[in-house]
Amino acid sequence: MLAVLTHDGVYFGVTFGTPFSPGSVWEFVAAPNTGVNLSPGVPVGTEARLVVLGVVAIVVKSLLAAGYFGSLADQLKRGEFEFFDNVRAHGVPFLVLTAVPSLIVFGGALALMGTVRNPGTELFVVVALSAVAYFVATYFVYATPYLIVLRDVGLFDALRASVSFAVGGGAYFSYFLKYGALVLGISFFATILVVNVPGIGLLVGVLGGGLLGLALNATTMRFVADIDSASPSLGSWDDDVMV
Repeated sequence: MLAVLTHDGVYFGVTFGTPFSPGSVWEFVAAPNTGVNLSPGVPVGTEARLVVLGVVAIVVKSLLAAGYFGSLADQLKRGEFEFFDNVRAHGVPFLVLTAVPSLIVFGGALALMGTVRNPGTELFVVVALSAVAYFVATYFVYATPYLIVLRDVGLFDALRASVSFAVGGGAYFSYFLKYGALVLGISFFATILVVNVPGIGLLVGVLGGGLLGLALNATTMRFVADIDSASPSLGSWDDDVMV
């Protein structure tokens, strides 16, 4: 958000999204790149504060995701939900699901700071390879948060089922590509609006991105339930998402 608010000039960009996370405006906006600082020099005590803030952010994000996905599944199954009940029921698996990738990214960033000597070519190659690795990994696990709440199972059971779908390809693979292509197309226009129209563009983007993200998460929830014989039926695709 800070990159958008502080950007000066005309900006265009696109992004390729995945159905792994709760949808928001940032799923559809390619935020301006403000540059990469590889210098490890920070004021004394800053590292500890950053670690604490990072841990708090991971915990809060995990609990919100557990409540969000669980409530969405309940709404589609029976037309009502209890957000905090879903936080309690699914908080732990979502915490692990969020924390592990975050730790990998953090460790990778530290390794990058210590090994990159040429912030030009070397950094570009590392970032490009990291992006490819991220999308490949996300492909194998993107059904996991949906399976946790649909099957009401733990992380490893859901993860194993998601990987099984990914290996099988077929509709699972096609959906991943179609989802990414849809986000790619939307992101071109969303980025223009949010970044280049001060104030009102960001407000419209936050509201519109939230609603669109909810619709796409609900669509993915239905899709996963359809391809997974162990998940409950969520009814017809003609049914309203929110009753």
